[in-house]
Amino acid sequence: MKKLYILFLLFAEPFCLWAQGTPVDKSAWTVTYFDSEMPLGSLLGEAPAIFAIDDNLATVWHTEWSPNSVPPPHTIEIDMGSPDRNYCFGFIPRSGDNGRPKECVISVKLNPEDPWTVVATGTTVSNDNQQNFYFSAVDAQYLKLEILICQNIGNNTEISDT
Repeated sequence: MKKLYILFLLFAEPFCLWAQGTPVDKSAWTVTYFDSEMPLGSLLGEAPAIFAIDDNLATVWHTEWSPNSVPPPHTIEIDMGSPDRNYCFGFIPRSGDNGRPKECVISVKLNPEDPWTVVATGTTVSNDNQQNFYFSAVDAQYLKLEILICQNIGNNTEISDT
């Protein structure tokens, strides 16, 4: 069955659907890797990578901005819990340019030991509209989003929900 995955940035409404319009169950999803985060317990604000898949728009994965601003690329890898046929990944950016991805690479793999296969690359438009990356349908359980360049002048990436 084909799935459409949509990644959402801060303040965006979640809209992750199966091709038939049924919400995707992310209860089995786990973050298997991230390059940077504001961890739980941070005095400057908690924004761990797990918040990217928690179905809560009030939480956000934010790459480290203090005491050190970590420059792109920024990466998050997700285990979707089981293999499925995938053909799209996208996101709705937050309002404004802060934390908005610009240059992105989407990769997938079926098994943990497999190499990553790049299925889509692209430059997003700097606006508040949904940004989609379509690719030929592929069986995958693991998804990787690499943000090579951000729209804003800073180095941060912010993701509210996938």
